Amino acid sequence: DVSLDMAMDLFVAADRFSVERLKRSCERTILTSINIQNAASVLQAADMHSADGLRQNCFKFILRNFDEVSKTAGFEEMGRSNMGLVFEILKGR
Repeated sequence: DVSLDMAMDLFVAADRFSVERLKRSCERTILTSINIQNAASVLQAADMHSADGLRQNCFKFILRNFDEVSKTAGFEEMGRSNMGLVFEILKGR
């Protein structure tokens, strides 16, 4: 099994070097690891690296769990670094 941190690092590298099969594999691993604490960080990574399926699933997770996710440090950081995503989430509510 690959840890979430390792999968995220591999995901970024796979996107950078256009290794699509590895990128998709990492997306699947990351998808099964989304939780309240990491959802905002995962959404930002998915958005930054054009992982549409992961982005959509993460977005839905955040909408379903908005009250809890919005109180996390990751969500706060997203508010500072990517206000567009925060607005998109708020529009989806």
